[in-house]
Amino acid sequence: MGIPGGVVSVGSGGGVSGGSGSTAFGPPVWGYASSREFEYEQAVGQQIDLHQQWQYGTWRRSSDPAVSGRYATMVRTGTGRYTVRLPGMGTAAGAMHATLSAGWGYQQAVSCQLADAWRDGLDQVADVACFDQAGIPKNLPFIVVFVGASDGPTPMLTTRYDGTGGTGATVSRIGTGRYTVSATGPFNARGVADITAVGAAPACCRPTNTTAGLQIAVACDAQNGAPVDTGWALSYTELVGPHHDPSAPAAYLTVGGDPASPTVLTDRSWSSNGETPTVARTGVGVYDISYQQIGNPAVYPADGLMVTATGSAPRYCRNWAWNSYSFPPKLRILLYCFDATGQPADSTFTIAYLRK
Repeated sequence: MGIPGGVVSVGSGGGVSGGSGSTAFGPPVWGYASSREFEYEQAVGQQIDLHQQWQYGTWRRSSDPAVSGRYATMVRTGTGRYTVRLPGMGTAAGAMHATLSAGWGYQQAVSCQLADAWRDGLDQVADVACFDQAGIPKNLPFIVVFVGASDGPTPMLTTRYDGTGGTGATVSRIGTGRYTVSATGPFNARGVADITAVGAAPACCRPTNTTAGLQIAVACDAQNGAPVDTGWALSYTELVGPHHDPSAPAAYLTVGGDPASPTVLTDRSWSSNGETPTVARTGVGVYDISYQQIGNPAVYPADGLMVTATGSAPRYCRNWAWNSYSFPPKLRILLYCFDATGQPADSTFTIAYLRK
């Protein structure tokens, strides 16, 4: 099976949407769900609804009660392995992402990624794989996010690489674990790229450079920092949220420059309310991000967050916690970044925030 839509070698649907000369895709289709309150330790083989206050998607807007009345479900299929079903997402081409969710008890370089993802009738399904610092499967909290390619005022890109060709965007392998994504359209490189490694073996992929046109350089490494060929899923948006939905509050942030003294790159950061957050480095590889107004004032359903390390050095950044419920509408995000040995290390990074 393969990542749905925007797929480089399998699946259906194009990868570039929005803007002049693009393929028509229709309205935004997106959703997210987190495992909370130790749901990731659920007994093997038992299906549960993921926490109903920690998920949201366009299926909740549907006029069809067979869709709008459903919730994202999860089955733990083994140690560190989960099948998650997002209802009502199966009509859209797009990209699935998976990453570690808020893990207050885990300060190590643990990680979650996709083993696979596919369409199943009206739904999108994610096979999530989580690993400890040594690459051994481990039960961990995670979040899955699906973003469908959709029409909108700005272009977006969704694509997947598994080594054999392309649809919508061109993906070139330029060396072991090194790729270039190219797409035509009115892209100006002011957006954010979210990348999730896809495969049964632990890996980490990141954008190393993004230039107008659009070209995104992608680097994938094994846990020892060595370049490794792996599958990956990528989504990219500009001047709109990561879900490509102007009706839903969202933000993305690019932090560059010297990672020991982080700088917000305002030309590659955006929020639906126009604010720019503060970013503080509070320790080696530890970053504290604060927004004053973008958080969800209603608290529930809660929000979603994706984090991606950037740059040429082998780095992995993960969310440790985000909090938009203690002092709404403030939003506070705490990140940890690591080097190839799993030790704390300063890094540049991007975040993508979305909510109802």
